[in-house]
Amino acid sequence: GLASDRSINPLGTGDAGAEIAGTVTYPTVENGSLVDGQALEGVEVEASSDDTTATATTDGSGNFTIAGLPAGDYDVEATVTDSVENVSTADALRAVRGFAGIDPFAGSFQEQVADVNGNGTVNATDALVIAQFVLGNVDGFDTGAFVTESESVTVEGGSEASIGLFAAEAGDVRLNGGESESSSATLASSTISPQTGAGAAVTQASNSSSNAGAESGKVFEVPVRIDRSAEIGAYQMALEFSPEKASFEGIKGAGQDVLTNAADGTVKVSWFDQSGKSSLDLRDGSDLVTLRFKAADDVESTTFAPEVVSGEIVGADAAPLSAGVEIQAVEIGTPTPDEFALNGNYPNPVRGQATIDMDLPSRTDVTIEVYNVLGQRVQTMERTMSAGAGQTVKIDGSEFASGQYFYRVKANFQGETTQETGRITVVK
Repeated sequence: GLASDRSINPLGTGDAGAEIAGTVTYPTVENGSLVDGQALEGVEVEASSDDTTATATTDGSGNFTIAGLPAGDYDVEATVTDSVENVSTADALRAVRGFAGIDPFAGSFQEQVADVNGNGTVNATDALVIAQFVLGNVDGFDTGAFVTESESVTVEGGSEASIGLFAAEAGDVRLNGGESESSSATLASSTISPQTGAGAAVTQASNSSSNAGAESGKVFEVPVRIDRSAEIGAYQMALEFSPEKASFEGIKGAGQDVLTNAADGTVKVSWFDQSGKSSLDLRDGSDLVTLRFKAADDVESTTFAPEVVSGEIVGADAAPLSAGVEIQAVEIGTPTPDEFALNGNYPNPVRGQATIDMDLPSRTDVTIEVYNVLGQRVQTMERTMSAGAGQTVKIDGSEFASGQYFYRVKANFQGETTQETGRITVVK
């Protein structure tokens, strides 16, 4: 028989078994260091040696206990089966800043999370794969869905070891997936609606509306404008549109490496500073990106207005910005204006920003100069603007003293410069 003071080890050892206990958490970064974040429930933890393997599952507090182990050396590792849900283009930017040494990784674990190719190092390729994953252009990462720590520990009979393990989604380089605010939060957006009829830009100025038109069967542009001045390091958006009205044709220009993916009435747009050093410095009302669509051949007069359903804008440091976007709606079936026309400005009088409305027969560079009553130029603005009726641009009068001001709008069409003038009253 067994002595009464001896316990029976569940794994068959003769002495009281050892115990390995600990927690599994999704880490966060604070002041450049990794700290415990959200406890992970339902994670399997395995302790293995040359001749023994035992497992336990974490509880609601992320705790686990593997008891009754024979003395020896063990490798302890967590296995997480959840899918990747919290990765964003901002994580691609964070990967770039990490491998470039601009914003060093907070320890080797964060670097492992960024190494989605699993080749032992982080580079621009990892960042690009992360951005393509966000768009849905790639299905997953070579490292799998989750990155987990492993730790080796030696235990003696009757002793206890305590281990804390990290686990995080592959590609979530900012390590914010354990936070309540995820990167999938909807980006605040508003739509600039098209109008019809003479003088509509003035009579409906209180609705911040404007005209924009496109012909059936023709390619047209939809500007997406930022609603505040900001230095941007990365952005992503998913926009839903009506595929029966128009098809997505791509983006305008090649000034920045914008990535896209369009299918089934949704277009995903993603951009990040691939050097970590060349952020976008945009002013309020500047185009964040301009989307190109082709109107259906048989569509008659209808409004086309893509809607932002998710997105995020972050600064050069990959931290979220409280910026939103405005989208220019387009009236399909409305012909492009035959000639340039200045439709006036609103509101007038103005305390802050004023919107200047004009018709443009083709895409062109527009220069706006503002003068005081002494003829002194007090503001100059240059913009590249799309063709269409009711194209708008904002000027900032918040720094002007009360009084009368005159503005001159100059545009170049086929080598010839056209200009018209208007007047603004500023009141404080």
